[in-house]
Amino acid sequence: MLTYRQLDEHANRLAHYLQTKYSVGNGVLVGIFQERSEWQVISILGIMKAGAAYVPVDPAYPQERIRYILSDSDLRVLLDEAALSQFREELADYPVTALPRTLQPD
Repeated sequence: MLTYRQLDEHANRLAHYLQTKYSVGNGVLVGIFQERSEWQVISILGIMKAGAAYVPVDPAYPQERIRYILSDSDLRVLLDEAALSQFREELADYPVTALPRTLQPD
């Protein structure tokens, strides 16, 4: 279980990680291929804090549907369990502060 502060800090760190490692920012699509958990919520918030948009890919979908979504969506990165494991190893390397806002109303 996470506190709201921990949730915010993890999401901020993930936003920094995505921006630094994958150049994620405005207009970029990031896939989320995870079971429902607190890390799925952290992923959604981290992607949005990085200024990107997320594409949910439910692991319960049929394989053909998953392949279609992944090939059709032009994702910069897919946050699955392996990617999250890599992030958790580097978690302490990224700041807990929020990224500067770069989104515009349009």
